[in-house]
Amino acid sequence: MRMLRRVKNIGLIAYEKMLQPKADNEDSRRRELILNIMLAGLSVVSVAALMATLIYRFIIGNVAAHNSSLPVTIGFVIVVLALWILSRRGWHRIGVYALLALIWLGAINLTLGWSIELPQAELTFTLGIVVAGVLISGRVGLIAASVTSAAVIIVGNLQASSTLDPSVDWLKQSVRTGDAVGYAAVFMVVGLVSWLANREIDKSLRRARTSESALKHERDTLEFRVVERTKELERTQLQRMLEMQRFAEFGRFSAGFLHDVANPLTAASLNLQQLGEESRSQVLQDVQRSIGHLERYIEAARKQLQNESELKAFPVGDELQQVVAILALKAQCADVPITIKCSRRQRLFGDPVKFSQLAANLIANAIEAYAGLGAKRSNQGVLVTVLRKDRAALLSVRDYGVGITDSAAAEIFSPFYSTKQASGRGTGIGLSMVKQIVEKDFNGSITVVSNPNDGTQFVARLHDGTKPTTR
Repeated sequence: MRMLRRVKNIGLIAYEKMLQPKADNEDSRRRELILNIMLAGLSVVSVAALMATLIYRFIIGNVAAHNSSLPVTIGFVIVVLALWILSRRGWHRIGVYALLALIWLGAINLTLGWSIELPQAELTFTLGIVVAGVLISGRVGLIAASVTSAAVIIVGNLQASSTLDPSVDWLKQSVRTGDAVGYAAVFMVVGLVSWLANREIDKSLRRARTSESALKHERDTLEFRVVERTKELERTQLQRMLEMQRFAEFGRFSAGFLHDVANPLTAASLNLQQLGEESRSQVLQDVQRSIGHLERYIEAARKQLQNESELKAFPVGDELQQVVAILALKAQCADVPITIKCSRRQRLFGDPVKFSQLAANLIANAIEAYAGLGAKRSNQGVLVTVLRKDRAALLSVRDYGVGITDSAAAEIFSPFYSTKQASGRGTGIGLSMVKQIVEKDFNGSITVVSNPNDGTQFVARLHDGTKPTTR
């Protein structure tokens, strides 16, 4: 394992020193890397050729056969190493053109010395065309193919007319002009293919860069939206926590307030009772009745704070009449009549105080729905109906006020949500408490149907309440 890691480290160092491109943009880096790989391969081949030449000359002793090839091999090694140094110094484009010139001059030399029929010359020309197309551009590759084709046709005609006399001992037939044209056509095809291939590669790269840029922009935009949304959620949570803290403080205050106000209220009730026995004034009776309601609510609130509840069968109509009596002044000030349609035999088992709370919230909201609409609309009033259906009591509260939008209706029972916060008349807990009472205390459900400027109807389906399970 350690040996593999060491070999890997050596490979990385060799890549950084010999092959890693230094250009700025992606296209230049790609071409520089290809050039470095080609020069590295040519360096290995040229050094191997040099070593073989030296072995044949000084060890085997075949001096005559390799007397002329030794300078050529040494020169080739020097040129390749020089090109590699140019590329590593950051002048890879100069190195590319120098390499192309070397390849083309070598191919011309082979053609002039051994005729255009020499396969090595043809392959060398082909190599020059491909290198030009890949390392520079498809257009340069096409130009190289055109120049090569013209050079081959000219040299081929000169050799066919015996103006040039290359060594053709290895040929079985004489050179013909048609052969030169055929090879020229092959070179043109190679150049055209190279140009088309590079054009498609460049188009694909441009599309990839465009897509990458678009994805980067989308990612940055998404990150910005996530940050903004997170900040918005944090602000919303902080606001909810402050509201809950405010109501918690109010609850602690209420516990002490109920204790402090209960005793004076009881004393006032006893005094009014004695006064009422002496004087049968209707005003005194109304005051005594109102104080009785207050005592009842205070006692119910105290039990609720102590997690107690009083479950019993109660007449629904009587509870509604008491709620309307409490809200009478509010309805009179708003000039909104309240109509109750409920059978006197209609009874429900549960906590009557909880029922009064939910009914009071719904009726008070219905009265407030007429705010700012004028006397003509408010005369339509609030209709409270109780029907018995499928062993359940259906409590309906209908008004013809401003109504609720669809978006608000979807959030109307959420805690702390109110359509009246802007006017300072809503806390956002009334309807949330109504929903909780309907579902938990009366095992029922509540729905709302509303149209803007056409009023709202709440329908609560109430079943007999059951005692909470003790755990």
